[in-house]
Amino acid sequence: MQRPSEKRPRAVSLAVIRHPRNDTILAVCFHREQTGEPYYRPAGGGIDYGETSREAVHREIREELDVEIESHRILDVTENIYTGEQGEIGHQIMFLWEVSFVDPTLYDREIFVVTDGERPPLEAHWVSPKELAERGIHLFPAPLRGML
Repeated sequence: MQRPSEKRPRAVSLAVIRHPRNDTILAVCFHREQTGEPYYRPAGGGIDYGETSREAVHREIREELDVEIESHRILDVTENIYTGEQGEIGHQIMFLWEVSFVDPTLYDREIFVVTDGERPPLEAHWVSPKELAERGIHLFPAPLRGML
């Protein structure tokens, strides 16, 4: 298969925030455009040129959730190659950071409004990877499911 020379993998940094009192993580709920089917992914986003993955995860969480985090360690670096809803190939290199909230009262919040540029706001919820799997709801990236 021939690939256009301008296409490159996109580096992203995601925040894996575990709830300290149960087996849940904070994940953003997305919906597939064509089917409306929900799926979840930790908050985070693209790494800017000249920015480390640690700097990016802090910036993205500040921008998307308007909160401050402490980063602890990289859980994994993984690739996600997929076919988008319009048939385009996507390729991401994902840095999965284990982080925690600076403000511990945030763990009591049930829903976080996620703002990301011009997109309509999304919601992040505390989700159980096991319960999502039992309900047939995907949690991305796939290697994350085995780590938790």
